[in-house]
Amino acid sequence: MILRCLFALSLCFCASLSFAQTDWKEINFLPQYAGALRSANGFSGMIVATSNSEWNENWTISPDSVPDLYLSNSVGTGENIYVLVFFSNPTLNENKAADIACDLQLIRPDGSESFSKKDVVCFKGLTVGGVTDFSMVIPVIDFTSEESDLKGIWRVKMTLKDKLGKQRLPLVASFTNE
Repeated sequence: MILRCLFALSLCFCASLSFAQTDWKEINFLPQYAGALRSANGFSGMIVATSNSEWNENWTISPDSVPDLYLSNSVGTGENIYVLVFFSNPTLNENKAADIACDLQLIRPDGSESFSKKDVVCFKGLTVGGVTDFSMVIPVIDFTSEESDLKGIWRVKMTLKDKLGKQRLPLVASFTNE
């Protein structure tokens, strides 16, 4: 099985830290992702599984445009699915910077863990735009389905942790490996 977590790709890293999409709360983008949204005391998170290999280009478009991430719920042999996580309204320090950590798990259809990491740095620094705009975290999980992978429902669990605001948001996405 090939499971790639893109922790340190500089392009992805820079894009993730440098761009934020504004005004999603006022447009028709969020209703299709309603099941993927969580919020606690103003801190919000969203998890999206997409088969769109151009997710980064779609995310870094003009703030006046609506990104189309093509929500996906299945993947076939040789195909990829990307799990993207976004946050908004983190607690900021005196320099207006956020500090977000993540716990990550990829769970196979039989319940066993394919991958697990705790306290991964997911975002540290200044957010672009307003604090209530959505920003993307790193890592991005890139799952490539291979013939030997278990068929069935795979789950991605990610807990967003606002280290300054002491908030935790458990997020779950799932997809079917066909």
